Amino acid sequence: MLFILLACGKPVPPEAAPPAHDPVGDWGGDIALPGGNSLPFVIHITPDDSGGFTGTADSPDQGAFGLPISSVSTDGDSLTVEIAAVKGTFTGTYTDADTLAGQWKQGIAKLPLTLARGEVAAPPARPQMPEAPFPYRTEDLQVTLEAHTLAGTLTIPEGDGPFPGVVLITGSGPQDRDESLMGHKPFLVLADHLTRSGIAVYRYDDRGVGESTGDFEGATTVDFGADATAALAALRARPEVSAAGLVGHSEGGMIAPIIAAEAAPDFMVLLAPPAVPIGELMLAQVEAVSRSAGTPEETIAQLLPLQEQVYDLATAGDTPENRAALAALIPTMPGAEELDAEAIGIQIDAIYAPWMSWFLRYDPSENLTALDVPVYALWGSRDVQVLSEQNAPAFTTLTAGNPAAKGQVFEGLNHLFQPAVTGAVSEYAKIETTIDPAVLSAVSDWIRSVNEFE
Repeated sequence: MLFILLACGKPVPPEAAPPAHDPVGDWGGDIALPGGNSLPFVIHITPDDSGGFTGTADSPDQGAFGLPISSVSTDGDSLTVEIAAVKGTFTGTYTDADTLAGQWKQGIAKLPLTLARGEVAAPPARPQMPEAPFPYRTEDLQVTLEAHTLAGTLTIPEGDGPFPGVVLITGSGPQDRDESLMGHKPFLVLADHLTRSGIAVYRYDDRGVGESTGDFEGATTVDFGADATAALAALRARPEVSAAGLVGHSEGGMIAPIIAAEAAPDFMVLLAPPAVPIGELMLAQVEAVSRSAGTPEETIAQLLPLQEQVYDLATAGDTPENRAALAALIPTMPGAEELDAEAIGIQIDAIYAPWMSWFLRYDPSENLTALDVPVYALWGSRDVQVLSEQNAPAFTTLTAGNPAAKGQVFEGLNHLFQPAVTGAVSEYAKIETTIDPAVLSAVSDWIRSVNEFE
């Protein structure tokens, strides 16, 4: 995700000439991406109380609306808009009063963007978004670990209980308690459904995200597992909870089996979990994501062996020799030919960051084989991030010794369990459904069945 993964600095002109045109209004255009793709981008500029300008920005295809603009700088016929929340900057020049031709800069990306003044599309509908009043209790719950505190929301069904309960574990990247992405809030929708079905739910902001404290950037999957373990212990301590389980999505579906021995969940639900070595999964993901984005087959054929070399160097260790090899390899990859030394260095640092270094070395087979509690794993047939055809059969084989293990592939659904056309990441924000109702019912029905809960 362009907004989530990249970073850049802040240009500030020492003096500014009066603006050639009034920037107030709605401006829209398409960021030109490598490979011929594009990303719609919108800014809304309004006057502020000091005589300057402020506003918000939208990335509709990423489901990001209302991002605060941190500064608007004018200098004659040029305009610079900074959005600190995504560490991005647009700098453009007026070609006329209603057109700005310029560039979007975000981390190593420097991408053409022309904005035109005019009406812009409204955010897509989200019909599954829960709305108050809710037929269950909601309370804030903090979980304190040695160096940080997790902040989250506990929802408890109506009635005397006790009830089965679950902790929700988010996927990769910094996520809030609702797993907000692409304009959707999957964990809010899931928690609402489960609680209405008689299941208590605790969901929390990742460490260093939202109201939780701690360091996200320096953490690995193992660290996030420690957080989930502490959250499960806190849920189990509640008198309203009879049995405590884990529900993990994507990386969260990998974390749950990792911590099973220590956390001792009574059951678990794995949504799009990896079941093959991560290096293999990532190569399949690169191929599927590229194809779903319309990348030519010859480009994919060129990319895959180079990407495999990157992963091999990543897992071989952070040494000067391996860094030099990556510095030589990265510019040969499709779309990376014009990266400068600074941009290549940023890429290499990301490859050897703690999370990625651990992640690429992980093989889930041992932890899945060791599971001896009821476990239900679900995938979507159009998932291009964790491919069902690669991971579902592996899960079935690895858990063959567990009579309480169940795997299921849902036809036509993507990585978020939305009904999809191609499964491409670019579709996520455009689909109104947050989680297919059949998946919601399958999860709640299974949890109720393994807990003999009527």
